[in-house]
Formats: sequence, structure tokens, C-alpha cells
Amino acid sequence: MVTIYGKTSCTSCEAAKQVLKSRGIEFEYKQLDKDYLMEDLMDKLEELGMMGFRTFPLIVQGNLGYTFATINDIK
Repeated sequence: MVTIYGKTSCTSCEAAKQVLKSRGIEFEYKQLDKDYLMEDLMDKLEELGMMGFRTFPLIVQGNLGYTFATINDIK
């Protein structure tokens, strides 16, 4: 299962949902301050070894993290 961590007014977050839908990849979408807090995201980034992450969305599959730029690496 893939999880997208996004935020409001994020065009890349919306585009990521569309890319995954078009590829038939199931995902769960979580929105900042509604479904998770920034500190939760920081914990997830540390867990994934992605502390330099500075863009939205963060896309997680298993123990791997992706950005919109690397979304095509998701299988």
C-alpha cells in the first residue's frame, strides 16, 4: 500500500494522486493538520532516512520514501 502525505493547496499532491490512479496503484491520502501533524511527518522522514526532504508530497511505500520527482519509481 502507498501513502501520500500532502497538504492543502498543493498542486503536486493532487498530481501525485492522479498519477497513482492512472497507474492503478492503490493509495491512502493524508493531509497535514487533518490526518497528521508536522512532527509525525518528521518522525516518518527520520525513519525513512529522508531528513533532507523539503517538498510535498511525501509518498511512502513500505519502508521507501518518494517525492513527486521520483513517483515513477513506485511499482
